[in-house]
Amino acid sequence: MECPLIPEATYIVSMRIKIEMEGMDGQLTPCQTELEAGTFDLSKHCPRLLRKTMYLDSQGKEQNYYKDRWIQPGSIGKYGEWFWFR
Repeated sequence: MECPLIPEATYIVSMRIKIEMEGMDGQLTPCQTELEAGTFDLSKHCPRLLRKTMYLDSQGKEQNYYKDRWIQPGSIGKYGEWFWFR
């Protein structure tokens, strides 16, 4: 199966997420609490997207070399609220 992406093209990804926990609607998530307390640790409680780019060799063959990049790490606020991830 060939990759449907076009080389050198720009793609935009946008999604809405919501974190729900029974009885917690309106309460701050651990991500937001840590952000406000100054103890923010993205890897613990916050949603995140990772872009992984594969590189090809000069003949266009796949290589085992990837470059990772975090995209818009951030807070999600309160349980039960919608959050845009772009």
